[in-house]
Amino acid sequence: MKTSIQPVKAWLAGALMCLASAFLAACGAGSSSSASDSTSSKAGVAAVSAPSDNTVAWVMSYFGPNQDLANDSLHLAYSADGLNWTSLNGGQPVYEAPTTIAGIAGSGHIRDPFILRKNDGSFVYIATDWTLSVNDSNYWNHPSPRIFVADSADLITFSNPRFLTLTSSLGSNTQPHAWAPEAYFDSTRGQYAIVWSGNADRNRTYVSYTTDFNSLVSATPEVLFDPGYDEIDATVTSYNGLNYLFYKDETSAGKDIQVARSSGAALTAGSFSRISSNYLTRGSTQSVMQGTEGPLIIKVPGQAKWYLYADYYGNGGVFGCWTTTNLDADPATWTKLASGTDYSLPVGVRHANTVRVTQAELDALKARYKVSHIKTTYSESSVPFYVAHSWFHGMITNLSDTANGQLPVDFDWRPVAGLADPTDSTLVSFEAVGYPGYYLRIDSANPTRWPSGNAATQANRSAGLGWFAAADKKNLVWLDPYVNTTVFKSDASFRKVAALNGNSGMVSFQWYGNSSLYLRHMNYQFLGATVSTSQQKIDASFTLEAQ
Repeated sequence: MKTSIQPVKAWLAGALMCLASAFLAACGAGSSSSASDSTSSKAGVAAVSAPSDNTVAWVMSYFGPNQDLANDSLHLAYSADGLNWTSLNGGQPVYEAPTTIAGIAGSGHIRDPFILRKNDGSFVYIATDWTLSVNDSNYWNHPSPRIFVADSADLITFSNPRFLTLTSSLGSNTQPHAWAPEAYFDSTRGQYAIVWSGNADRNRTYVSYTTDFNSLVSATPEVLFDPGYDEIDATVTSYNGLNYLFYKDETSAGKDIQVARSSGAALTAGSFSRISSNYLTRGSTQSVMQGTEGPLIIKVPGQAKWYLYADYYGNGGVFGCWTTTNLDADPATWTKLASGTDYSLPVGVRHANTVRVTQAELDALKARYKVSHIKTTYSESSVPFYVAHSWFHGMITNLSDTANGQLPVDFDWRPVAGLADPTDSTLVSFEAVGYPGYYLRIDSANPTRWPSGNAATQANRSAGLGWFAAADKKNLVWLDPYVNTTVFKSDASFRKVAALNGNSGMVSFQWYGNSSLYLRHMNYQFLGATVSTSQQKIDASFTLEAQ
């Protein structure tokens, strides 16, 4: 499912009032609950709110548009209003699945991530298993009936990666797939329901039950929804004691989002029927196919207003957004919002879902995934230059230096507590967002370490290397993978001091490994060097710009 949910937490006694007929004990419908939201809870929850709910924002999980490991991994963004979203970690993945899980070797690729807050307050992350594939065409050689599962207490650290097989066969199909899994807590069963898209003779929506996301209660899934034609990507929310299921019509004439409604409060197999044959994502132009999938539905806290996002899957990471104040209205009457004006999403979002978080959880996420640019005092034609990495060593150039092969992520740095002494608030280390686990470092064991190869295979603006005097070809800044040694941590730590150029809004960085050297740039390169002249002090002064 794409909506965030607030499942019943063991420590929320008030939430245990959810009616026995309810399918889920997840109060909140992807929003912060209040008395006015009591009918807006997730699928099957009947008119009860969790009184202690103190969530303040949505966290969106998604994967990217390209077929590589970085894109086929977990990405996060957040929003306080459900319309304007900010990526975490500079749009780079926050977690990549291992390439070998329980002895099964693969590519590590996953898709369609979904995050559920469990009853104990922790999170479980589930996703479509793409680990035996690298691209779409290869997937069909071995479709997976498994889903990927991992646990998290804070959405920062993920543990216990594993697979959970949802079925061995569907009808006569002995090689079915399990797509777009989503999970809810079923209070009537005291179990978690995993809702997913599978294919027997055609695609239907199935539901499997688990108590721990390690094994299933039954190896045989139930058919939750079958409109009589191919459909996938079901997501469910509830309103006025009924459940509303949004899904993609997968027929050749469909390829857009339709809506079905249950006949009662419980999410019972076979209880859904279409509200209308109209497609929500087509609006008043029902004859024109839009090509959308992966619906995500969220409710605005304290208001009778819903937003539905859908993935224009043929456009490489472009989402549309529609809104309504009445889930019973004909789907064609939903209002389409304008991208960039009414709502904004990070670049490249595919098949998203959301989960609600508290202020403390959001603050921790923002602190962990804080991204900065390191702006220098140098510019050309009034265009400022920034610290970047290229061929694994530091240099400076402008943010739009695509002609020299720079990518936007090459300028993204995560300032973290100094590796040499994380308790010293004056120390900082810089992790490369594009290369998690790699840090800016002066190699004390190899002070004359120098890029190999010719100009074409060295750093951007590599002509600057030739301008170095022989005596200056030392203490270049490198991008190296973390090594848990005292020497490495010393090499990769820098003390923040008042800017040597005297600008109170800037900062200079003194090398922990040798306090006589400061980070500065020279001839487009980034190195540790002594600072004595006025110009050198200017070159050793920087501004950290939060992104």
